[in-house]
Amino acid sequence: MRQGALSVREMETRDRNWTASGMLVADGVRVGSGGVIPAPSRWVTQFSADHTTIGADLQIDLPMYEGIITARVEQSLRTPYGMLHGTIGPVKFDGAERRLSRLTKAVGSSSDLLDGTISATADVSWNEADGSPSSGIRVTSATAQVTAENLSGYYHDYGLRGLSTSMVLRAEGTESIMVTQPAPFFMEAIQSGVDVTNIRTSYQGRWNLSESLPIVEVKEFRCEMFGGTITSPGLVVDLASPSSTTTFSLRNLDLAKILSVEQQRGLQGTGTLNGTLPVTMTPRGLVVDNGVIEAQPPGGVIRHLSMGDSSKALSESDPHFHLVGQALNNFHYKVLRVGVKYGDTGMLDLSARLEGRNPDLTQTPPIHFNLTVQEHIPTLLKSLRLVEDIQGAIERKYRR
Repeated sequence: MRQGALSVREMETRDRNWTASGMLVADGVRVGSGGVIPAPSRWVTQFSADHTTIGADLQIDLPMYEGIITARVEQSLRTPYGMLHGTIGPVKFDGAERRLSRLTKAVGSSSDLLDGTISATADVSWNEADGSPSSGIRVTSATAQVTAENLSGYYHDYGLRGLSTSMVLRAEGTESIMVTQPAPFFMEAIQSGVDVTNIRTSYQGRWNLSESLPIVEVKEFRCEMFGGTITSPGLVVDLASPSSTTTFSLRNLDLAKILSVEQQRGLQGTGTLNGTLPVTMTPRGLVVDNGVIEAQPPGGVIRHLSMGDSSKALSESDPHFHLVGQALNNFHYKVLRVGVKYGDTGMLDLSARLEGRNPDLTQTPPIHFNLTVQEHIPTLLKSLRLVEDIQGAIERKYRR
């Protein structure tokens, strides 16, 4: 703190009764250890008191954030009863000077919020622990509401757009904190190289403060991806537990959009896919076992146009490869069934069965293919993000 000033505007006494009012101003106050909030703050407290009650109104200002925190505190001088009502914000981000990284260093250099609004309110009251003054003071009620509206920014290499949520927290004494009712969550998009859009869910949570981590319940998850939808009834995540499981249902995914991600030159396809993915969440990442994806009738078409001298040479030296190459030039499939396995190392293993024929090859009978494909998903997404330059695109948008 650089400087402070206390002024008493009024003071009066009469017998045992008295009144007083005034203001305390503190400039250059540093909040948080290690410069977590780098800008100095200004604290203004206006108070009034008498022989029964003390009341104070606090306002904290930061550069570009006047009144970022306000609070009203009242304390009885005759009983232990007291109360606090506080607000944070609304804090609005604009992508220029008003961004989370300018407000606090806690987010680090690889994450930021550039747009949207955050606000919070809190109400706390306290009184005698069990009705007798000698028993001490306990918190009788404590609630808070935190609201985020249309937040956008980035987290490492992932772009976030249009995040909105509102949750009500309640403390049960000093033992636990809980989200009192299902809190809605919506995000317009996560940009990760593959866009996931219109993410909707709700969540509740409970944190026994004697435990190191809370329990979070996610309900009715839904998002859109590859032109279709992905849903899950939800799951309970005990952050202190080694794993939790759920099942995701895939509906109406567009094969053409999936193949476009693979970036295989000359590979095209049509068809609509449905499936289920049993997912286990572990501390190391996601695990999928015995996932199944199938094309819905009547199937679709896969075209793989061979390119380059190496493909031509292999086709000429291997008659079987030549036949496969011809079939895949215009392969009309009736059956496409894919087994899915994904490990916490990021390796995706696909075992696919294709049944169909090329109608251009009138003398060739129907062909059944059994294919296996491996892909390291983090590497694939990283390459796609390098192409898209997600963080750079977001930064450029808000500089304009």
